[in-house]
Amino acid sequence: MRPIFERKPLVLEFGCGSVKADREAIGIDVLPAPAVDIVANAYEILAELEGETVDKILSRHFIEHLPDPEQYILKCARVLKHGGLLETTAPHWSNAYFYSDPTHKSFWGLYSMCYFAECDFLRRKVPSYYEKFFRLQDVTLVVRSESTFPVRYLARRSLGSIVNTTRWFQEFYEENLANLLSCYEIIYRMVRL
Repeated sequence: MRPIFERKPLVLEFGCGSVKADREAIGIDVLPAPAVDIVANAYEILAELEGETVDKILSRHFIEHLPDPEQYILKCARVLKHGGLLETTAPHWSNAYFYSDPTHKSFWGLYSMCYFAECDFLRRKVPSYYEKFFRLQDVTLVVRSESTFPVRYLARRSLGSIVNTTRWFQEFYEENLANLLSCYEIIYRMVRL
């Protein structure tokens, strides 16, 4: 095992690029960039690590690029300590910019992580294809605009505040309004059981 993985607490950030969400994290990306500590494939790094040794795994706008996100999540479950956090940010399926990037391979919505995690706070129940290694602690819909129009920006930001006040509003928004007023991204926080 590489000496860098002996840090305590051990925090990994996949796909960090130029800026890390957590400055103390070990930045891992397939392309060299200022915040990258290790240039490598995520699957290779996860296979290299011993089981139950990682405290936290972060990624922002990374999982949608993976050819097999299911394997990524299962490999994260193997290396995370019990009680460890897997925090994943991905573009929401309604984000128009999602479709303009040909490297995006998977869609993400309010219920997507419920297929991998115990999820008791959302109304709809989804099938269990995998053993539940996680508990979905929280999910946040980020409704915002990259627009330079101040009124549009404030309106969407206000909508985002309302959408996340209750789970009912989140579900109502995604089912009924996301096609009209798109969501920019979604943030999942899952705890390893």
